[in-house]
Amino acid sequence: MAEFRIGKISRINYKTGQIAVTYPDQDESVTDLLPFLTFGNEYHMPKVEQYVAVAHLSTGEEMGIILGTYWDDDDPPPVYGKDFFRKELSNEIGKAFLQHDPDEGELTIKADKIKLQTDAGTITVADIIAALGEV
Repeated sequence: MAEFRIGKISRINYKTGQIAVTYPDQDESVTDLLPFLTFGNEYHMPKVEQYVAVAHLSTGEEMGIILGTYWDDDDPPPVYGKDFFRKELSNEIGKAFLQHDPDEGELTIKADKIKLQTDAGTITVADIIAALGEV
C-alpha cells in the first residue's frame, strides 16, 4: 500500500531535480534522492529545511515522489483571495512574482529587472521607460 508522509528537505540535486527528505518522526531517517513533481515542466526547487509532502510507493520507502511544499498556519500564503493568482519566482517571498488581482483586473510582474525577448530582439522595461522619457 502506498504511504503519504511529511518530511523536511535535507539535500537537493539541482541538476537532476531530485531531493532527499528527512523524517523527524522516524529518528531523522533520510531517503535516497527522490524525484520532485514538475507541474508541467516547471523548474522551481524549494529550500533545504522546507517541509514537503511525499508519496511513497508500495514497493518501499526508497521509491516515491515529492509532491511539493504546502501552506499552513506556520507558513501561510503571502496574498490570498477568491480567483486570485500569484506565482513566486524566487524562494524569497516577494522578490520576484507574477500576480493577477481579479478585483482590479490587474497583472503585476515583479522582479529587479524585466527583460522581454523575442526573435525580433530583446528589450528591458528600463529601456522602454528611458525611451518614453525621451519622447
